[in-house]
Amino acid sequence: MYKPTIPLVLDNLVHQCIPTDYLHEFFTELELSHIRNQNFDDKRFVCFECKHPVKLTARKNDQVSGGHRYYFSHPSNVECEWKSENKSTAEIYRGVQEGIKHLQMKKLLVETLSTLANWSDVGSDDRFFFNEDHSQRRKPDVYAHYHQNKVVFEIQLRSEDPLVITGRQNFYRDLGDKLVWFSAENVDLVNDDHKANCMDVKLVQKDIAFSNNGTWYVFNELLASQSIENKKLIFLAKYFWPEVINKQIIFDWREEVIGFDQITFEDGKMIYRDSISEYNRLRIDLLSEAKKRIIDHINISKFRDWQSFLQRVKEVWPNLSILEDSIWLNQIFEETFNKRQIHLKKKIISIFNKKRDRSWTENWNKLVSATQGMGFGINRGVDLYVVEKILLILGCQLRPHLNVYQSCHNFHDHESFHPYYDLYLNARKASPISKKIGLKSSIISRELKVPVNIQQNNELDNFLTWFTSKPILPHDEVI
Repeated sequence: MYKPTIPLVLDNLVHQCIPTDYLHEFFTELELSHIRNQNFDDKRFVCFECKHPVKLTARKNDQVSGGHRYYFSHPSNVECEWKSENKSTAEIYRGVQEGIKHLQMKKLLVETLSTLANWSDVGSDDRFFFNEDHSQRRKPDVYAHYHQNKVVFEIQLRSEDPLVITGRQNFYRDLGDKLVWFSAENVDLVNDDHKANCMDVKLVQKDIAFSNNGTWYVFNELLASQSIENKKLIFLAKYFWPEVINKQIIFDWREEVIGFDQITFEDGKMIYRDSISEYNRLRIDLLSEAKKRIIDHINISKFRDWQSFLQRVKEVWPNLSILEDSIWLNQIFEETFNKRQIHLKKKIISIFNKKRDRSWTENWNKLVSATQGMGFGINRGVDLYVVEKILLILGCQLRPHLNVYQSCHNFHDHESFHPYYDLYLNARKASPISKKIGLKSSIISRELKVPVNIQQNNELDNFLTWFTSKPILPHDEVI
């Protein structure tokens, strides 16, 4: 089974990490195609290891919804520990076969257009088109005039860098020419007897579709015959169409045989059914209710990090769009997660607000189980007496008779506390009453009593870091 070489990417918009194993869980097919086309422009997703913008590609996988397993890879000129490049003999052989098919497709299209009225000046592979200042040029597979309008045809049979696709679109748009993308499939594709098997969508077809608002176009021998018979250019449009089913937006590939005059051209794109506009319309209709459901669900659900938070959101809003919704989702995540951390910090203080007995260990171990793997430093077997003194130094209000200065004395005077002397110094630095402690005469007189050659115990370092980091406890919880 193929293993992606980039296991983790960073979303620069919200500074959260996304394991690439979860791409298909967190992103729709539409969003994945958007990332393929746009990531090098907006540089939103970068390799977690080298922080360089990455490109999204895919491999055929019938076990995945949509038929492709997407993964991130590095550009060819990037050095990274996670980078790996391999090209098999089968891939090379497949390229040769695609070249032959490409030539046959161009010949078929030229022969068809040459027989149709309203099409003139048909040619193939024999002229360059230049931009206004002649700094760029393109040689289209086929070109022609339709009612005096220039039309160029590109036949795409293999996956291409999305930047190449959008680059061609922009080039011909600026010239005022209409760009038509054609793919080729077996003639069975448009026969009713084979409709059940015609949804095998290749990555190149998805790239073309999502750079043209959700539609890709097929031309082949059967469609050429129908074009000649009907005296107009006919081809197959396959579009990724959304609809609402049980308050969820479900996508499905649909198809129609259409004529060239049913197409519109906008901003270099060839559009038959605008799937993106329809999806946005449906999504806006559902979003208000979805936000309320998400907030209600998150308030009663457990999550440990951004990844598990998104999984909980998906449970009530399968049409979650990380691309569109990440900012307000991150706001909910931060607010909810911060509230829970404040609650947890208060729980810790409540443990030590009671007289020291067996309940200390029992309640602490409950927190250990509840926060396992969350990086809060709440671990089993730590010295809870040391924890109590650190909390006091941090200004937490515990039992009335306890004194912050006496807590400091312990780390100077008692050997059992000496392995935590570095921890004590860090707690003093982080304490809101640090200056007050430093001016206390009993502390000053003990500054010379520094433990020497004592191995330091670091088991509470992570706990101190977490407890003193944001979100900070309210003022009424500390001195």
